[in-house]
Amino acid sequence: MSVEAEAPPAVEPSKESLDFFKGMKGHVEPPKEQNKEDPKEPAKVVEAEIVKPDPDGLILERDKKEKPPKATQEQSIATLRKQRDEFAEKNKGFTELFGESSPNIIKPVYDFLTEIAEGPITETAVQTFIEEHKQFKDRVAELEAKLEEKDKVITEVDIRYSDEFKRDFDEPYKAAAQELFLEFANVQGQEVIAPIATKAFNDFLLGKPDANGVEVKGEMAKFVAAYKRESGEDPVVPSITSIMNALRGFKDKATKLHDAYTNWSVKKKETVQKRMADQQIQTEATNKALAAKRKELAGKAFREFDLESTPFVEAKEIESFVREEYKLGEEIREGKVPEYDEFIKRGVEARLWQKYGKRITELMELEESVNKGERNDLPGSDRGTHKPTEGKVNWLTDNLKP
Repeated sequence: MSVEAEAPPAVEPSKESLDFFKGMKGHVEPPKEQNKEDPKEPAKVVEAEIVKPDPDGLILERDKKEKPPKATQEQSIATLRKQRDEFAEKNKGFTELFGESSPNIIKPVYDFLTEIAEGPITETAVQTFIEEHKQFKDRVAELEAKLEEKDKVITEVDIRYSDEFKRDFDEPYKAAAQELFLEFANVQGQEVIAPIATKAFNDFLLGKPDANGVEVKGEMAKFVAAYKRESGEDPVVPSITSIMNALRGFKDKATKLHDAYTNWSVKKKETVQKRMADQQIQTEATNKALAAKRKELAGKAFREFDLESTPFVEAKEIESFVREEYKLGEEIREGKVPEYDEFIKRGVEARLWQKYGKRITELMELEESVNKGERNDLPGSDRGTHKPTEGKVNWLTDNLKP
């Protein structure tokens, strides 16, 4: 009994084997794949795309992007309407709170809160900030009030001990008040006659420096009557004109005193600036006078210089020296002071001239006389016939024989 051998199962070729056959040369074709759906039909051969190798070994490929289909006009309008509705919904809350105001107005506040906040910006954080701001505002107002009170105290102390205020305002005010008082008060030694009547009239004048002549005349009549009742005598009263002049002088000083007291910080600054300006003017005037005096003394030094003791020096040379010394003195006053060794050298040179100047003059006179042949009494027999050599003469050698 013959047994038919069972056929082995079909084996599909692998991808590697298929690729192997693709790379072979000649007309050998790789095995055809069987159609799995219909084994009787031969498999379709899929031709692989041959990629040419890049000479540099690069793979330069771009992804193919498909352009979206262009929207129709109806679709574009629908999209815009949807975006408009979404934007309006988002801004509905802002518009209800702030109206048509631009968000840029609120943004700096939001940025400030973001900067100082220790966490996210919430309604609680905003309320906390507002409450703290109100408390800080009240605290600042309280501190400013205390500072103002302290400034007043400091101003009072400054005014009380200020030399400027006393000298420029307080003392002139007191002097004007005293002059006004002495215009009508009758005084014997240190005692005021009829002090009650005198004080009443003085209080009226000091309290009402704007009073006109008619008012002052009426009050003076009351003063005369009260004075007579109090002392039994008629007072010696000045003219209304004298009283009014003294009253105007007092009013001027009182006004300046009041303004300085009320605005002392400003007035003090003005007073100091005025004093400094006055000092500057005085300093400039003094410097101008001193400069003129120095020029006068320089001219005096030139005029009184003893030219007779130095006949070999011309007046022009002395004038040049005087100008140089004057210029040096002016430079020293301006701060251009020479080094100390220069002063020492100039002093030594001046002392040398004081010590040997007279002797040098005598020797030069002797040289001149010898050159002229006037000193024939010198030792030797032919001094009168010797002729000096041309050019520079050395009187020690040319006029004396060895």
